[in-house]
Amino acid sequence: MTNIVSCFLVYKLEPFKFSFKVKIKITALRFYFANNFLGSIYQYLDQVLVGMIFSKEALAYLNILKQIINTLNSLSVAISRYYMPVTIKSLQISGIGKNVINVTKIIIVFSFVTIISVLFVLPSIISWITNDNYIYSTFAMLVISTVFLLTTTSVLLDNHISIPLNKVHYTTISNIIVATCSLGSFIHYSSYLTPLIGLAIGEFIGGITIIYLHFFSRKVQNTKDWFANYER
Repeated sequence: MTNIVSCFLVYKLEPFKFSFKVKIKITALRFYFANNFLGSIYQYLDQVLVGMIFSKEALAYLNILKQIINTLNSLSVAISRYYMPVTIKSLQISGIGKNVINVTKIIIVFSFVTIISVLFVLPSIISWITNDNYIYSTFAMLVISTVFLLTTTSVLLDNHISIPLNKVHYTTISNIIVATCSLGSFIHYSSYLTPLIGLAIGEFIGGITIIYLHFFSRKVQNTKDWFANYER
């Protein structure tokens, strides 16, 4: 339903046009398809594997944390995408530097409040809702906070730098790393936190990769020069 509503809103701004050049259109979207496919691997496949290979208790613990992470990520994604059209528009006028900095400040404040809530409030809420059937350690809260922060950073880089600059394939490279680390964590599986730790490692390496591809592979001296290269 959300996709249908999204298509309707897009259609009002940019009416769809029928074309026989389907191959060209699909080719242009190949990285978006790839990103969705890779995302499904590290978002859902780890839960399937834990349920099939390990205990149901481990799956229950992991599932609760994954749903919390997905909920928090959906909020950060909503904020990031809300400001994305402004970034794209500013790119056409004067460059994206100033707008990216402003959005980053908003995301930092949101992330700070969220992480504090996760560390000091969330465990009590989970314990109360489940009648003390599920009790998580401080380390578990640190792990999901780390995953949330790294994922939020990756989303920010994707929505406000990679997509506006038509570098979506950078995100694809990052997602391949994340998916690989997430699945690779099962080699040394020790608890329900193992897939999340693998996810955090993957998000960290993937984020560093995107930053390198954007900033350092262009061999610019500073951030100001980098943004200037993309003006207009």
